[in-house]
Amino acid sequence: MAQVNKNSEIKKLFDSTQIVSLLADDSELPLEVIEVKTITSSMPEQTAFSVLLQAKPDQLWEQGMFKLQLADIKLVVFMVPINQTKAGVIYEVVFN
Repeated sequence: MAQVNKNSEIKKLFDSTQIVSLLADDSELPLEVIEVKTITSSMPEQTAFSVLLQAKPDQLWEQGMFKLQLADIKLVVFMVPINQTKAGVIYEVVFN
């Protein structure tokens, strides 16, 4: 049950945030939060959601584990590139 509450709190933070930081080596790279979407689950007690993040056009990374700074917490997430446009690279992170 604690995981459900944790995901709910993380979703609230993403809902109220426009920029998160990707922590890489000794630098922080800004990522724009462009969408936070609830995922319908067969288990209604779960809080599942996805987040789309946009990086600069030259920041293309393969899917993998990354560290994000969101408000005052650090998250280790699996991030997948799903689209590349002139505006930037779109990544998806799923919480379930």
